[in-house]
Amino acid sequence: MLAHTGIFALMAAHKAAILAEGVRQAAPMAPGGTPTVEMLKSSVFGYAREVAKGWLLPGAVELLQGAVSTYHTQMGPRPQTDINDPDNIAWCDAFDEHIMDAMGVERVRDVGQDFIGEHVTGSEIDTPDTLTRVAQIMVDNLVEAAVKARSHGQVLAEIGIVSEDLAPHAAPQTAEQAKTAAVADRVIGEPEARARVERVVGMFAIKAGIAAFDAAALGETLKLCFDDEEFLALGPIEAMGGTRDDVPFFMAYHKASPTCIADTVNAAMMAAMTGAVVEPPKDVKVPKAKKLTKKQIAEQEKAAVAPNAVAPPPVQTATSDLSKPAGVDYSPAIKALREMRLATDEDLGTMIGQSRGTVNNIVKKDRACSLDSTQRAGLIKAVQERIAGLQNALTLLA
Repeated sequence: MLAHTGIFALMAAHKAAILAEGVRQAAPMAPGGTPTVEMLKSSVFGYAREVAKGWLLPGAVELLQGAVSTYHTQMGPRPQTDINDPDNIAWCDAFDEHIMDAMGVERVRDVGQDFIGEHVTGSEIDTPDTLTRVAQIMVDNLVEAAVKARSHGQVLAEIGIVSEDLAPHAAPQTAEQAKTAAVADRVIGEPEARARVERVVGMFAIKAGIAAFDAAALGETLKLCFDDEEFLALGPIEAMGGTRDDVPFFMAYHKASPTCIADTVNAAMMAAMTGAVVEPPKDVKVPKAKKLTKKQIAEQEKAAVAPNAVAPPPVQTATSDLSKPAGVDYSPAIKALREMRLATDEDLGTMIGQSRGTVNNIVKKDRACSLDSTQRAGLIKAVQERIAGLQNALTLLA
């Protein structure tokens, strides 16, 4: 299945077709038939979002069908017994976990717990009608996660559609309107967002002082600061000394980094201890998108199959991970972290790229756990961060 997080970048080869159809759909909604730039952004974005769903759906159906087939082969078909029968309950619980494992930790996270509770847990995904419906809802949620906390212009920029492409089809903008749109659509890179967030929170921590530093309370406040709704995030950000201008940076950091809360708490602790805000590395820069040549633009336009249709992207094939160690069981390390309460099942799942249910089986049912080089490096980094945190706490207690 295609990765939902990069689905819009795959559309760059079909930029012309997506732009043309989005413009066509915007015209009937505009007074006088000439839409504004903002109306065009909304229309083109809406069409691109539907294209993304169309591209992801076949892979989602195939993923679920493959998971069902594998499970039926290993465990047999669904028991035709009473719903409260212990064998039936055991079969269904293991089936639900198998489906989540097949989806992968990133998709499980992005579809949300409401989706898992309503459409996976206890759902008969092994029936064709249910499988198709769940696949469609899963794709809807994944695409919404991919555009979460981003403006229409920021999403379209991934496709290569910018204001200059929309202007010939739109009513003229005033200078003030153009300036406002440019600010809203500016893509904020992770290093810039992190630096801005850590400065706001770091200054707050320095003002409070190390004696009053409470990592748990700060973490709860940051959950509000990183909310996707601006009006909910603004209050706690201002309480820390930030302004409305800081909100997009909090949103961008939250979008770019799943560990933004923990990392920000650590940075704030260092600021409170040292009295200085840690500056980001000077050599970290966000690479700018390369401008296409006329030949490349022509080739992309040629790739679009028709003005109102977009062809699916090429099939992606999995490559083998040659660095994956064979026969190494890392379950003792997972169990140690869990038993010492240094990480929750959800945290551990994020570290090793598995579902919470799989982690629970590793800890409680002695299931073996193999890690590839990337997962192992991520786990080592997480352990080192926790060791540093414990050492800091020990220093403060001494």
